[in-house]
Amino acid sequence: MTTIQKISFFKNFMITKNHLVVIVFFTLLSSTSFSQVLTVLNNTPMTINGGTQFSVSGLVLTPSSDFTLNNISITKNDRVTNYLGQSTLSRVYKFSNTTSPFIGEAGIRYQAQELKSGNHADLKLQVHNGNNWSVVPLRVNDVNNQTTQSQLFSQSLNEITLTDNAFTPTLNILGNPVNNGVLRFAINADSEVRLYSFEGALLWSKKYVVGTYSVDVSHLTSGTFMLRANQLTRTVLIVN
Repeated sequence: MTTIQKISFFKNFMITKNHLVVIVFFTLLSSTSFSQVLTVLNNTPMTINGGTQFSVSGLVLTPSSDFTLNNISITKNDRVTNYLGQSTLSRVYKFSNTTSPFIGEAGIRYQAQELKSGNHADLKLQVHNGNNWSVVPLRVNDVNNQTTQSQLFSQSLNEITLTDNAFTPTLNILGNPVNNGVLRFAINADSEVRLYSFEGALLWSKKYVVGTYSVDVSHLTSGTFMLRANQLTRTVLIVN
């Protein structure tokens, strides 16, 4: 095993399948606790060879083919940056830039107290690709050792964490009243979102996946409207 500590950059660094590399960095404290666990500077790429298990502060990446990181850092937070609307592990990995497409498996080694619900049996890996969250089923969920490993998936990486099946659909209006002509909302489950007038007339509908969205409503007359998704209804005041 090769262990590297206190490294802030790599010079054409390649990790082969014969090595498990663990990288440890410093911890910063703020209102959101986080630690920067890996930094790869621009023009100093780090390549993880296909079939190699790469571990950094509990995050485990095993690409099926060579996977290169460049001009990117990974931080370990206690909450998500991209809105998810779901209780997560108090261990979230955020990439400073969205990576190139990753093909392989990912997992998280966590501590028991980091799972808020205490429901270890029904964990799912959540991966954000820079636009939306996707659920990746686990092929390994070792409850006793708090170790997980996902099934094979293909997706760019922006943020990674774990959630359980204690799921409650949400619909959140981000800024209400709306006074700039842009309605922003977030959903934590794929849904058809509908906007109604206060009298109940359907004004528009569109299917959305999990994420945060902005819709132009500058053409609407000022008034009260109803936004519906995930069997939930929210009252929206639009001031144009």
